[in-house]
Amino acid sequence: MFFFRKEEKIKCRYASQFMLFMLLLSCSAVTTAQDRHAAVALKPNIIFILTDDQGIGDLGYQHNPFIKTPHIDSLAIHSTQLSNFYVCPVCAPTRATLMTGRYSIKTGMHDTYNGGAIMDSREVTIAEYLKEKKYTTAIFGKWHLGDNYPFRPVDQGFDESLVFDGGGLAQPGDVANFSRKDSAYFGPVLYSNSKPVKTNQYCSDGFTDAAISFIQQHKKQPFFVYLAFNAPHAPLQVPQKYYDLYRNLDKEMKQAGSEFMLPEMNEQSIEAAKRVYGMVTNIDDNVGRLMTSLRQEGLLDNTLVIFMSDNGPAQPRFKLGLRGHKASVYEGGIKVPCFFYYKGFKAGKIPETLAGIDVLPTLLDMLDIPAKKGKQQIDGISFLPLLEGRNPANVMNIFKNRYLFFYWQRGYPEAYRNIAVRKGDYKLVGHTAASSPLSALEVYDIRKDSLETNNILPRHPQVAADLKNAFDKWLSKALESPHLGIQRAVLGADKQPLIILNRNDARGVPPMWLQEDVYGYWDVQVAQSGYYHIKADFLSGFKAAGTMMIRFAPYQVTVDNTDTTSNSITVDKMFIPAGDYRVECWYSKKGGGLVYPFYLAVQKADNNDIATKYATGSIF
Repeated sequence: MFFFRKEEKIKCRYASQFMLFMLLLSCSAVTTAQDRHAAVALKPNIIFILTDDQGIGDLGYQHNPFIKTPHIDSLAIHSTQLSNFYVCPVCAPTRATLMTGRYSIKTGMHDTYNGGAIMDSREVTIAEYLKEKKYTTAIFGKWHLGDNYPFRPVDQGFDESLVFDGGGLAQPGDVANFSRKDSAYFGPVLYSNSKPVKTNQYCSDGFTDAAISFIQQHKKQPFFVYLAFNAPHAPLQVPQKYYDLYRNLDKEMKQAGSEFMLPEMNEQSIEAAKRVYGMVTNIDDNVGRLMTSLRQEGLLDNTLVIFMSDNGPAQPRFKLGLRGHKASVYEGGIKVPCFFYYKGFKAGKIPETLAGIDVLPTLLDMLDIPAKKGKQQIDGISFLPLLEGRNPANVMNIFKNRYLFFYWQRGYPEAYRNIAVRKGDYKLVGHTAASSPLSALEVYDIRKDSLETNNILPRHPQVAADLKNAFDKWLSKALESPHLGIQRAVLGADKQPLIILNRNDARGVPPMWLQEDVYGYWDVQVAQSGYYHIKADFLSGFKAAGTMMIRFAPYQVTVDNTDTTSNSITVDKMFIPAGDYRVECWYSKKGGGLVYPFYLAVQKADNNDIATKYATGSIF
């Protein structure tokens, strides 16, 4: 165990940048709730910065002695820091929670792939709330809540979007960049308002440039910018100059001591830390550019800036000594850095236990926007009084006495496989089956034991029983959500003529990732009866003659194939009536063996431009 003195100063190697940025922010510092209420009449701009797999220890102000983040450190010091802020253990569920203020499972999100990373289109997002108040809305970066109509950002309240498909650049769901596994972060193909465009920058730089340009274009009206960096998520591709900053990190870590050089770290994880820190320093520079632009445009005084990460680190490295990592419900997997910078919010720390579900209701409260009623009831609670420095006893008691639920496993949440329940200082953790006795669970007093080393369940069985009972009731109710059904991409819709059915959205035998010998399918809705072009792409080709079957049961087409040099087969015209279908496709090799496609591209046959692209192989 290790401790830091409260008076310990942040170690910053870029002292001049740090001081300049501190001055920039302090020039605009106002700390009265009255000013906030006056600013609300002006409809404050909102910038929501979300990073990907950045752990709680991956920032200088969090006492990391190695990482260089002067701009974010300065912004944090001038912000209201949520020192006990929690999210989901993995990325897509966190993003659904932040967009809706609801537990992710209720929104239809039950996985990060395998067809489970599609949020029900009936969910009301923060962008949709703000559009009703005449905000202009934009997303730049990672969406991961559905790649096809009607689940895309442009379908969910965003006026402008620059995103990629799937859960990460070069992942199987990102068909456009998949072939560039070692360089996809540099000049990736992105979707600008759902149309593919080839970019020429490092992804984080490009997303920030797009955000700054959007702000400059819309500075005369209230705007909402969701800047969702995919860094520092793997693959850990980083510009050389940022990698060079940490070239000797292994030597520094070994000299620093065991609190920074974790026992489980090996050469591979040290190399990963170098790359992660380089990617984070690049984000830091981009945050600095963004904040400088806000001030130059005269927007800083009326802009709320939120910064946080979506879950804990994916690789072992410094994380304040917390137990666990990404995908875990221990503190290291769900506790993340989070702060709010805004005129009227007093700089300092809020110690109350807050969560991702609380962000949307806080924004609605701040802007005096009523929440939707009915089946989409928000689960979170506004912490605006805490941001404004008002701490009435009734508000404090609400946060102290409520239950918070955390869960993650492939597929749907179960009792009690990687689940946690938090109430006040007590936290129940489950890594066992539903049939296990109460004694198989764990209880921690997080206030006294933030590193979760002392299981106190034997001394507090009643606390465990109460938390377990709360989880049982919550899970039973959550699984009744009407949005937890099949999410169908819509084929033949005018809003998206070309549909890519990718591996991220494929259902079937898990894992539906890169495996070619596992069964998978897609659930779709055909909007218009007619003939459709269908291209099936296979990762490694066919290697033998055979036949390909495409089925929209009961409609199916079989194609004989003798070309073993190609990776794809196209069905020129297949008639499909309007309706709901399960799309199945496989290639049967002569002599035995089945191969399942990497993706299907589907387009209504009356679009000559798309037909030409099929013929030339230039879909992207």
